[in-house]
Amino acid sequence: MRTSLSRHFYRLDEVRSALRDCIVNRRVDKGLFWTQELLDSGEDDYLFETLLEVWAFAVGPAKFRWVVDAADIGRTDLLMLSLQLLRLPRDATDGSLLGVALQAYEDCRRSAKLPFPAGTFREAVSKGNVRAAAAAWLQLEAGAGAAVLGEQCALAPASKTLVLEALSTWASWAPESLARPIWSTLSAMMAIMTLCMTEAQWVASTGPYRSLSDDTSAYIAGLLGDWRGLLGRRERRVYEIPRDCLKWDTERGRMRWADNTTEELWRIWEVLEGTRCWDDLAVATGYAWSGYDTAGWEEFLDAAFPDDWPEEWSVEDQQFSHGVGSLSPTERLYRPQWLGRWLPQVAVCYEGWSVDSIRRRVDELETELGGRPDAIYMCEFLECLPAVGTMGWSVDVTLAPVCPLVNAITTGVKSMKFSELKKRKVAATVV
Repeated sequence: MRTSLSRHFYRLDEVRSALRDCIVNRRVDKGLFWTQELLDSGEDDYLFETLLEVWAFAVGPAKFRWVVDAADIGRTDLLMLSLQLLRLPRDATDGSLLGVALQAYEDCRRSAKLPFPAGTFREAVSKGNVRAAAAAWLQLEAGAGAAVLGEQCALAPASKTLVLEALSTWASWAPESLARPIWSTLSAMMAIMTLCMTEAQWVASTGPYRSLSDDTSAYIAGLLGDWRGLLGRRERRVYEIPRDCLKWDTERGRMRWADNTTEELWRIWEVLEGTRCWDDLAVATGYAWSGYDTAGWEEFLDAAFPDDWPEEWSVEDQQFSHGVGSLSPTERLYRPQWLGRWLPQVAVCYEGWSVDSIRRRVDELETELGGRPDAIYMCEFLECLPAVGTMGWSVDVTLAPVCPLVNAITTGVKSMKFSELKKRKVAATVV
């Protein structure tokens, strides 16, 4: 969790939370604002991580085309990736990834027939049964699971190849924070969904985005131009952090009403050093964080506070980014309630699961297994669940590449961009 301050003195974890809220609820203007705030703060990786997580848990199979674009574009045009998510139709929402993961875990935990043989996985994929395929795959040993999934990917229709390749090379293009073993498991889950999708689901998932009209393009360009022209100014703080998006996902969301973050603005020098954008600004102005009236001090002040110091702002201005905690004196953190905030309130694609059913499943697991109270993100929650048979969420079960050609290309090129992988694949095919 990043509680450092952004370029315009918002807390970074709250900017992230506000952006996620905007994507889930399709608030384009505000979503672009929070995207630009992270870009202005030099937090490209943090932004990319945020976009990938909100896609995986709130969009996912409803728009698999986006993950191909994310793998191809990467950090070169994060604003466009954010805009594509913000402008998706409201019905392009899906919470299946979490639903599949939790249901498969429960099926494994409660089944008396474990472990499932590899043939069970193949049969489930051939029938398009996501739930059975996911449960069977989780029970396979890591090497066997990767092999049988790679085998099924190689048999998939050509139209699904790009999505499967993007998922199989996840570790080479996703931010390092999402290269954890749990994301290897979740990317494999998404590959299973891809294999099991019907033709109608696939067409909807990979179809074109809504086109941008000339008027809309001009409007967006005007907004971005206005914001960029106010870089570093107090007037740039156009939007307030929504209080209803703070719970669970931010430090302030876990604080009581009696606590207040505003004092952070009163001791600003204690919190700026060590944050990327402020350290970069110090280097650019020749300031070495060496106290008052030293080399670069005046230049840093002029660049960092062109209007006045945050402690001199009005209370109303300060409350755009700081304020009291979110929890009442007796309120407890409740993960299913958090899920209701971040997952779209619509039925998911597979097996008729709904957000309410997923929330109930999480509630049951927390009651029965005692989930960690500090594991506020779903990945952390899954990682702390006890292993079942050979399956453990924290075991690295990296998805095998789709075909031997991709395997040969990706060997030893973990940092290579997805677009470069595609070029090498085409070149190898031509030869």
